[in-house]
Amino acid sequence: MTQLTPEQQVFVDGQVATGVFHSPTDVVQAAFELLKTRQQEFSQLSGAIAQVERGEVAELDIADIKRGDANAWIVADGPLASYVSGA
Repeated sequence: MTQLTPEQQVFVDGQVATGVFHSPTDVVQAAFELLKTRQQEFSQLSGAIAQVERGEVAELDIADIKRGDANAWIVADGPLASYVSGA
């Protein structure tokens, strides 16, 4: 089992003491969820950058944005498609 550093333990204890979290386990679970989300976002961003570098882009049409279709520029099967759809 991995042990927290003294600095990490102080942080966790502070989060519990102030009532932000109910237990140290809740703090660690929240940290893992945040890390997982960050890694997914980085992966999607990396994929989107690669897509642009390959020239796989759609023209941005300001009229689409004005009509409320702010995501019209996203390629349907591209790396950002699942991000904006909430999947």
